[in-house]
Amino acid sequence: MKLLLVQPFGDNGTLNYEKIYKELEVFIQKAKETIDLIVFPEAYEYTENIVEEAVDIVEKVARRFKTPVLMGISSSQGTEEAYYFNPNVEIDDPENTQAKMYIKHSTSPAVYFDIPDYKELDNLVYCPIYLNGKEIQVCICHDMFYPLLMERLHMHGMDMLINLTGGNVKLSKWNALLKGRSLEIEGPVICTMGNRKSMGQKSDRIVFDNGKQLKAKYEKFDGTKHHAYSIFDLEDVQELEQPQPFYSDKMYEQLTIGFNNEHIIFNDGKLEIALEEVTSLDYSSRYVVGEEMVHIHFASEQELYDRTFVFKEPRFEQDHEVFIYELEETIPYDEAVAFAKLRAIENRIAVVIKTPGYLLGAKTNRYKDVQLFNGESFGFDLAHMYGFDSVYEKNLKSINGINLRYKENYEALID
Repeated sequence: MKLLLVQPFGDNGTLNYEKIYKELEVFIQKAKETIDLIVFPEAYEYTENIVEEAVDIVEKVARRFKTPVLMGISSSQGTEEAYYFNPNVEIDDPENTQAKMYIKHSTSPAVYFDIPDYKELDNLVYCPIYLNGKEIQVCICHDMFYPLLMERLHMHGMDMLINLTGGNVKLSKWNALLKGRSLEIEGPVICTMGNRKSMGQKSDRIVFDNGKQLKAKYEKFDGTKHHAYSIFDLEDVQELEQPQPFYSDKMYEQLTIGFNNEHIIFNDGKLEIALEEVTSLDYSSRYVVGEEMVHIHFASEQELYDRTFVFKEPRFEQDHEVFIYELEETIPYDEAVAFAKLRAIENRIAVVIKTPGYLLGAKTNRYKDVQLFNGESFGFDLAHMYGFDSVYEKNLKSINGINLRYKENYEALID
């Protein structure tokens, strides 16, 4: 499958669409490739009446290029939505989707859960796009940080995930999520972004496939001063060399992990906790660390790959959450790093992975990014690791993340 990812250059509402489409036509012609799907980012278009206009906007572009199109559209009601149209199939085609929609669940003035009787739209929102024998799921920007939403999409079928992002993000954090999700689904995860001149951070067109970052087959412009376009061929792949992991140089002592005189000790195949235990549960225990409470969960390789495991574990308000995954066999180090980062970011926890070959740790910082640790011993501070319940935005007026008022809606996604 060949995907053309579009990265517009310019603030929302200022784009010259005709210029972009003419450049796309020239780019496709010069590449001499048959494109299977053209992908535009979040908030690429805007409409006053999204119910009546959104499909028409996307259908018009798809028919112009005689190619399926996926596009992010902002509505005057405050929602961020994505629309797909395939001009080459009929509406009743059993093997290929003609039209599809998705509505953002987080970080937007209005989200999916705000829509009256939103559950009536579940099939439209969560069922995948069927294209060329693949089940393609769609999400928008920050939505990919939420494991229960990813689980809901996977329940409906997901060979591939496409993320539409507004752009100007911390790329190290985005790459960590995209790479981790691609390992989770054992397939491609694709992201295209806008690049707004009024914002400082970078944008990119990114594809990971089963943990490997792919190189575009054809590319025009880098997106820093102009609209940028990339064609990725998922059947004829070239890998990009990925940067080496960056490890924190902080030597925290509040909670230490290692093989000798630490609080958490791996000793000849046995796990010892040199802390005062106050609560013992089936697969976790709570310990006193200074004046704080640390909840340590004990898990295996199977739980590392289960995106819902952290959610299903018992939780206590104000506990600091640490998840220790002891693996009987050594998995590829790069894969362990990816899952450590993913689990730490999406759940705001500290993660320890112990295999016969290495020991590593990860935890989130104040920017919801990851601190990574390795070696014979390391330590965690007890900041920013309050666990699954801390992912909710507590200020009811906040439009960052998933607001606390949607907690029941979000957690019911996998009921």
